[in-house]
Amino acid sequence: MSADPCDDFVCKSSPAVERTLKTVLKDINALRGTTRSTSSYAPDVVYDDGVLKFRGADKYKKYCSYIENNLKQATSRVTSISMVDGGLDAARVTWELNGVNDIGRVGVDIECTYKMNLITGRILEHREVWVVNPSRTDAQAGALLESTRKAHALPLKTLEANVRQMV
Repeated sequence: MSADPCDDFVCKSSPAVERTLKTVLKDINALRGTTRSTSSYAPDVVYDDGVLKFRGADKYKKYCSYIENNLKQATSRVTSISMVDGGLDAARVTWELNGVNDIGRVGVDIECTYKMNLITGRILEHREVWVVNPSRTDAQAGALLESTRKAHALPLKTLEANVRQMV
């Protein structure tokens, strides 16, 4: 196996799913938050990272700015990619995020699960779990990361709640 799991990944699903996953992996490796390729996502994709929830591919460009606005010297590294339970329409990507916030260095292990349309390859659901890794995080820097993620999400959650009320 090479050092990069992206090189070794063989998608046993549709060619469209494979194209989408390769695009997503490039976006993760380049830490593209608001500049990611939204063509990989269905127009009504559902996103949930435990702190922030939204519906709509257009919102990635507005809402996914946490890393670029709160971490300096940020780097990422995909650690694994696989289809979920041997299925064809869901993939799991794990990756490491490392950076520096106002208190010190932080390391986060992130697990993304993507539910996908087999024909278009577009992502229908995108779920993330962020776990601060204490071996890569300075004392109190992890707590600051978690609190600033919540603070970042609060006005966006309010915006989303107002949009839902108007519909």
